[in-house]
Amino acid sequence: MPSESNNSPVAGADVPVQGADAGPDDDLSVVNADERTADWSVPSWVRHPRLEDIIGARLTDIRWGHLDALVVRKVAEDLSIDLKKNHYVLDRGIGRVVLPNAGSEATDDRIAKDRFELAKDVTAFANAAGGLIVIGVSD
Repeated sequence: MPSESNNSPVAGADVPVQGADAGPDDDLSVVNADERTADWSVPSWVRHPRLEDIIGARLTDIRWGHLDALVVRKVAEDLSIDLKKNHYVLDRGIGRVVLPNAGSEATDDRIAKDRFELAKDVTAFANAAGGLIVIGVSD
């Protein structure tokens, strides 16, 4: 039987994942150590007015329909949103799916390129006011 939330990743335990800025009353994302899954819900205290204006909802309320609406409205990329047509190829498992006919050297080159590209994209948002990367949508 799973134990109550604690600070040790023991089999069967739910381990809270808390950001440095989380307050005592905030909901915490929980990682189940057995399933290795996480709830990546946006904490209620996170706000990004510019992005929320583009999407038309608070970050805590975003659903797939909001992202579909971005496509229908043909929202362009800007300082707060980055649209990516293809997935980043970050490991060989993804590489086998995205590049089924590529050799290992070509896959490794793509992995290195995409890891660098993801780091650049995340760093750009971190150095600005934050933002959203939407994968699977052409700009």
